[in-house]
Amino acid sequence: MLANGIYLAKLRLVEPFESYPSPAQFVMVWVPGVKEMPMSISHYSCDGELTIVFRVRGVGTQKLASIGIGSVLGIRGPLGKGIAIRPEWKRVAILAGGIGIAPTPLLVSALTVHGCETHLFWGAKTRSELFDLDKIFVDKPDRIEISTDDGSYGFRGTVLELFKSVANVHSYDAVIAIGPNPMLRAVCEDMELKRIDPMVVMETIVKCGRGICGSCYIRGSTKLLCIDGPAFRCSEVMHHLRSLD
Repeated sequence: MLANGIYLAKLRLVEPFESYPSPAQFVMVWVPGVKEMPMSISHYSCDGELTIVFRVRGVGTQKLASIGIGSVLGIRGPLGKGIAIRPEWKRVAILAGGIGIAPTPLLVSALTVHGCETHLFWGAKTRSELFDLDKIFVDKPDRIEISTDDGSYGFRGTVLELFKSVANVHSYDAVIAIGPNPMLRAVCEDMELKRIDPMVVMETIVKCGRGICGSCYIRGSTKLLCIDGPAFRCSEVMHHLRSLD
């Protein structure tokens, strides 16, 4: 357990993935007796060790949090399109809201390999939802700023308010936001950020993970999260985010 209701699990794959996962790709995790659940990839090593970070939300994640060493799970992936690091990116800001911190280690490692300077801005509701980031990061961001909605730790306010208070928005080549949909909508609607057209890593219902069932349809587009995402430009998913009110 990393924090209140937040867990880290390290899984050893019987067979390593055929290809190294890209940032923001995910896996479907099957706990015996429970349906499959989509999980972000926090880290992966070529010998087949997969790390996931998750929040307990229902029966499936409760059971996942309670399993012990030697338990057998089903893993399907990596799924999704992932984020392609662009050569022109020299300085990147990552805004993570709550459990949106889960996929950021894989993203930071990929950016580091490409020589990018990375700044992480992490926001949570309260101090009890925070934990030592050294426990999940292999490559640490060049800068870390933290906020809580209630001011119990760090900056008082949302992660977007933190970002705009302590950083120059236009000094970044890319802004990537990961977190709950209301946070992503706020990022996409921000007038100053609209000029950059940030990238957002979204969550929605995922059942098949292969573009067959249509459960993860992005409203107002022709896209499915499981094969076209989960990372999109704000301009691609603004209608969908607004429809979630």
